[in-house]
Amino acid sequence: MNSRILVSLDSSAASLRGLDEAIGLAARDGSALRLVHVVNASRYHGGDGGGTDLIAWMQEAGEQVLQQGRECAQAAGIAAGTLPFTTRMAHVADIDAEQAGAWGAGLIVAGAQGNCRDFGRALQSRTSIPAPLVRAGPNGEAGTATVETRVAVAA
Repeated sequence: MNSRILVSLDSSAASLRGLDEAIGLAARDGSALRLVHVVNASRYHGGDGGGTDLIAWMQEAGEQVLQQGRECAQAAGIAAGTLPFTTRMAHVADIDAEQAGAWGAGLIVAGAQGNCRDFGRALQSRTSIPAPLVRAGPNGEAGTATVETRVAVAA
């Protein structure tokens, strides 16, 4: 049982599937959720001052993703806090691992799309907290293994 689950969100189908899985686990175990969205501004800023409008747009979109995630959790009767981050230096995995540790999370759930090995390895190298990746299928449908299955395999 994990009394606290950190969920790394973006707007991808895999991320939203991860949220669904985390809500299911939280409902089953009576866990609280913390939803985290990270804007990596270094990806949108060329150092010449350009990209500022895009970064602000990404931050606003991130706030909307977090709000929608919180509403989904609350509709299922799950307490969910949100944390938006913008960084120019850190990898998303750094933020996820740091926040999960600081909050005392027992599980990190993240969506994975495409070739996610780099993100998965980065996250697992930064924390001892189990961090299963949830995949969405090619058309956004659920992957074959649930978070519950992956957590059981990791334990």
